[in-house]
Amino acid sequence: MRAVSAGQVRSGMIVGPAFATVRDLVVQHGRAYTIKPLPKGPWSRGLQACYANALHAAMSGKWVYVEGFAIPAKGDLAVLHAWVTNPKNPAVAHDPTWGKGREYFGIPFQLDYVLRVQDRAGTPAFSTLGNSGGHSYAAKTR
Repeated sequence: MRAVSAGQVRSGMIVGPAFATVRDLVVQHGRAYTIKPLPKGPWSRGLQACYANALHAAMSGKWVYVEGFAIPAKGDLAVLHAWVTNPKNPAVAHDPTWGKGREYFGIPFQLDYVLRVQDRAGTPAFSTLGNSGGHSYAAKTR
């Protein structure tokens, strides 16, 4: 990572050496979320499919896709996870997979960015944060 040129970072090709891990990126650019149940809808596709569930909900046009770390209701370990938020109330996490966890901390993504990353991965079953191929964080959030 240290060999990455400043030009690659500025052009948005690479996140850059400032983010050695996904955790570093989320801690530096993420935010805490409170939790509320997701209104009824055809969002959930299973307990082990948080990325697909959140993407499916975001594709409805009503929600913003978010990835980061969350602690499940029955557990103490923060895990990489995906959920959605309402653009009119962006401090609230709505979880289409767990329903309700204990804590959420993450980064909202623009839907077009998530779709491009998922298209490259070939499936919506993988983390955007872990599958970005080194592309710029700035390109995916605002």
